[in-house]
Amino acid sequence: MPSPPTPMQSVKSYEHILREVPTEEVILNNERRANMFKGEDAYEYLKKKNLDEKVIHDLFNTLIDEEVIVRGLLSKNSKDVTVSLARKFNKKDSYIWVVEQTNHMHLILSVVLIAFVLLLVMYQVWPSKIRSKMTYVFYPIFAFFVFLGVLAVLRLVIFSVTFFFYPPGIWLFPNLFADVGFIDSFIPVWSYHGTETKPKKKLIK
Repeated sequence: MPSPPTPMQSVKSYEHILREVPTEEVILNNERRANMFKGEDAYEYLKKKNLDEKVIHDLFNTLIDEEVIVRGLLSKNSKDVTVSLARKFNKKDSYIWVVEQTNHMHLILSVVLIAFVLLLVMYQVWPSKIRSKMTYVFYPIFAFFVFLGVLAVLRLVIFSVTFFFYPPGIWLFPNLFADVGFIDSFIPVWSYHGTETKPKKKLIK
């Protein structure tokens, strides 16, 4: 018979469920980006999973003790947050994910990028037939990066002009360099400066 799950295995499984709770991107200690969620949202979400109140509190307190999450104090009129040393869960507080979830797609893309760079470095030792055919691949890639460069300059010029004549300014493709998918990078086409356009994580029911 398979052995029953250990307490830590149970915590890990509930942690995976908890990561489905929507988060807001904030700046931690004016240094790095972090994802913060409301304790009340997480509490209500776990209650819908038929978890007992004591189990929910024990789960959060364990995650805090393991420094997977920490309590965050949000500055007024700002997205800057600082870390609180409070060690007990309170659903009225907000919490920051210290340990980010591993994104397998990012790992795959990183490996592909490294392999691509190595292939470029070894370009001179490629057989001549392959090098001649790879020209058809390099030109579209080069053209795409040129397109991104021109687009980046164009959107900066448009913003600079509209910032003075049509404040607060207009961004062309505001999500172009945001941490989103390829398609979402070009949605919406434009927006006013300061408008939140990055797609938010949806609650999975």
